[in-house]
Amino acid sequence: MHRSRLVYPSFPIKGKLAFMQWYQRQHDSLEACIFDLQRRLRSLIIQKDLHPTLKYRVKSFHSYYEKIQRRARQQGMESGQVEINDVIGLRVICPFIEDLHEVERLLQEHFEIEEVERKGSEYSFQEFGYESTHYLLWVPRQLSQEYDLEPDMLFEVQLRTILQDAWAEVEHELIYKADFTPFDQPLKRKLAALNANLSLADIIFQEIRDYQRQLHLQMNQRRETFLASLHSVLDNEMKQLPFSRIEALEGDSGDEPDTLDPSLGSLNGVSSMENIDSFLLRALYAHNAGKYDESIELYSGILSGGPEEFVRSIIYVHRGMAYFAKGVYDLAVEDFQRALDIDETNGKAHYYRGVTLYMMHELETAIHDLDLALEYGYREFDCLFSRALVFFHLGDMQSALTDCDMALEIDDDSRSVRRLRTLILQKLGV
Repeated sequence: MHRSRLVYPSFPIKGKLAFMQWYQRQHDSLEACIFDLQRRLRSLIIQKDLHPTLKYRVKSFHSYYEKIQRRARQQGMESGQVEINDVIGLRVICPFIEDLHEVERLLQEHFEIEEVERKGSEYSFQEFGYESTHYLLWVPRQLSQEYDLEPDMLFEVQLRTILQDAWAEVEHELIYKADFTPFDQPLKRKLAALNANLSLADIIFQEIRDYQRQLHLQMNQRRETFLASLHSVLDNEMKQLPFSRIEALEGDSGDEPDTLDPSLGSLNGVSSMENIDSFLLRALYAHNAGKYDESIELYSGILSGGPEEFVRSIIYVHRGMAYFAKGVYDLAVEDFQRALDIDETNGKAHYYRGVTLYMMHELETAIHDLDLALEYGYREFDCLFSRALVFFHLGDMQSALTDCDMALEIDDDSRSVRRLRTLILQKLGV
């Protein structure tokens, strides 16, 4: 089998100048090839909604030549072929450990793998050295032909987090390029401590990201469930059936309750050792499970700790939603008002208070809040539909019709709006 002269150069090198000229003639093709590989990998990564930094390079002749000499010395070689498999390479630098795993899956799915090396895994916890995953991949034959390269060409892909890359760059300057191995024990301990701190930072960053994802998931579910309950009430209004508005919400907690994450501990009581995010996640789990009293207790526990204003505003809105779900509308209105006292431009709080006031038959005040929710750009369709319904109950059929028409411009498939519009036209005698 033919072996690439670039990957397997002969040692000793006879005629360094001629060898350098030969290598430089390959350089443009190598650079075009690795740029194309970088472009292909970037496209795959973007499809996964990842946002790493990609770097690519062709080894300079000086680095290539020095590595041949160094590799031959390390192997005690007098003559033969040495393997230099990173003539061209990519580096993928990700913010989080989880992203590295996603990129690995892409490499495994779309490229032919020759070798995988997990550098740093050989170190004990007492030693210094940082992790980096290196994939050795075959250049696709189509690219080798396109750029006139030898068919058995390899390229390297290094996968690192931002912190791993920072360590590797500094280590390369201090130790690798200087050919320096520290013997001083205090210095070795300092390097080991620095390595441990960076490793721990990577782990903590990933844990924070996982926690944020879980928190956002629960907050989104809470909001969508609440809005679904509102739509259920408004849809029932459209059917013009006799019913109690409070009964319409009783027993309706939205989706099936999630199983509580066991790592969050019991919901009974509030531990002062936990932070606000932990409280909030516990409260959201309880809220989404329909355990409104428990969620209200937890929301209140957060508020009793005197958090910053923007945090209080968020918690007041969530506690107000829990009171609304229980049918305790006066306390819900109070919490939405507290949120608005902090930020009067909070369109969500205006909308929720407007709908709650509608449930309390305070129609004129409800109109005012829905006007402000629209002014501040919160969920235009929902605001228009709700305001149309309030106008309908106020007997202002022309305003109700106008809001229905504007709502249908946003969602012309809404059966509830169309049903309300039909009722309005009947009232108008059209």
